[in-house]
This record gives sequence, structure tokens and C-alpha cells, in this order.
Amino acid sequence: GYKIFYRRSIEPDTASQTLSVNAETLRKGINGLLKYTEYCTKVAGFTRKGDGKFTDCLNITTAQDSK
Repeated sequence: GYKIFYRRSIEPDTASQTLSVNAETLRKGINGLLKYTEYCTKVAGFTRKGDGKFTDCLNITTAQDSK
């Protein structure tokens, strides 16, 4: 599977969130994000032997609405 890490980019000391997703999932939506807000997102794979290294931060800005 893999883990998706995200947090607001302008507040690096705020609490981050991590979602775990099974390996068969190719797309994953994240609910509850603020509109027009930049988020730092990272992804890491994991197996039963442990977690892999997270990717570098990719900054993504949310849209006005979730349409």
C-alpha cells in the first residue's frame, strides 16, 4: 500500500494528516480541505516490513469548489 501525507504549506508546524491506502487503489480523494489553500503533499509506499521514504513535498493548491 501507500501513505499520503498532507498539511497546509503556510503552516509547517501545524498538525499533518496521513491516509493509508491499499496497493490496488489508483486514485484517492481527500475531503475537508480548505478552498484556495496550498497544501504540501507527500507519498510513501509501505509493506509489512515497514514504510518506505516519503517523496519530496509537492505543493498543490485547492480549487474554489470541489466540482
